Amino acid sequence: MSSRRGKWSEAGQSLAELAVALPLIALLLGSLAAALGWGLRSYASMLGDWEIQNQVRFSMERISSDLMYAYRFESAGGRLRILVHDAGGTPQWIEYVLSNDERPRLMRNSQPMTGGSRLADLAVSEFEFRPAGTRTLFFRIKGENLQTGRVFELESAVTLANAEMGI
Repeated sequence: MSSRRGKWSEAGQSLAELAVALPLIALLLGSLAAALGWGLRSYASMLGDWEIQNQVRFSMERISSDLMYAYRFESAGGRLRILVHDAGGTPQWIEYVLSNDERPRLMRNSQPMTGGSRLADLAVSEFEFRPAGTRTLFFRIKGENLQTGRVFELESAVTLANAEMGI
């Protein structure tokens, strides 16, 4: 009989261990899931911030590039118009404007340059430009990750040898 009691006592001990271990395992798994969720949210917000930085930087580079080849630029009514010549020498106007949609974005000839992202809710909140003399233009773009509230802003100036200012 003593051998039988040994088996029962071992089985009872295993049941008691299991009763203590299951809540501890559940607590451990819950903690791991919470940490993983926090990490994924942080990663997603970081990617959204990275995306708005890239969009603002790309827009600045594109506008600067267009201005470097400009023959004339005009700024009026919140619009920036740049006259360039295409590869065939034909004059062509390029227009930049900040759209007033539900999510503001920078447009180039009615085509969006910023705003679309699967990573975050992004918006370009400001697009400003101001002439300085007849051949220099200062411009600034301010973008925002609407989920985190983080703002990214760049300002630049371009002086052109061949361009003239139209008001």
